[in-house]
Amino acid sequence: FLPGLYDGISNGKEKLEIKYLQSSEENLVEALKKTRKDDMFSGVTSVGPHRDDLDFKINDISARSYGSQGQKRSVALAVKLAEAEVINKKTGEYPVILLDDVMSELDKSRQNFVLNHTKEMQTFLSCCDPSNIENLQNGKIFNIKGGEVF
Repeated sequence: FLPGLYDGISNGKEKLEIKYLQSSEENLVEALKKTRKDDMFSGVTSVGPHRDDLDFKINDISARSYGSQGQKRSVALAVKLAEAEVINKKTGEYPVILLDDVMSELDKSRQNFVLNHTKEMQTFLSCCDPSNIENLQNGKIFNIKGGEVF
């Protein structure tokens, strides 16, 4: 799901690649035995799958190191939307999507995708700038001022 969603977010202008980075190539039991003393002293397990990571590359360049804020935000959105797709595939239902101030660092094309790709999902999206939702095709807009919803 993820590369296709990112393709939609970037309007086909960027190619996303994901690589799973395993923290340790050696046998996990052996690695745990090797680091046990230091881990007990620090109170933290230093090896294992919780130390694994994902490397995101946009057009063969590290998104973490060289991506713009908008590109990083786009990768994070693609991951969240992909998670929702996986949940839907497993359960037959989409989860409720909560997106807080995701529009501020996205250009209009990316905003349009986010606004209109989630129409099958129950999505709550907050933003501070009313111009960020100008392209909303379906849905309801609630304004909150002084603690009141109108």
